[in-house]
Amino acid sequence: MIIGTVTFGAISQIFDGMRNSVLALISFFVIGFILLLFVPKEETKKTSE
Repeated sequence: MIIGTVTFGAISQIFDGMRNSVLALISFFVIGFILLLFVPKEETKKTSE
């Protein structure tokens, strides 16, 4: 969370606009979503009682 906020502020200051900052933030979400696709799913075991 802190990395996104710092990156947003830094890019906004460097490029004098929020457009590039929003694009960087979107790229963080896309990269995070792609990484989540590779996380193995935990199978739940059903116990019969």
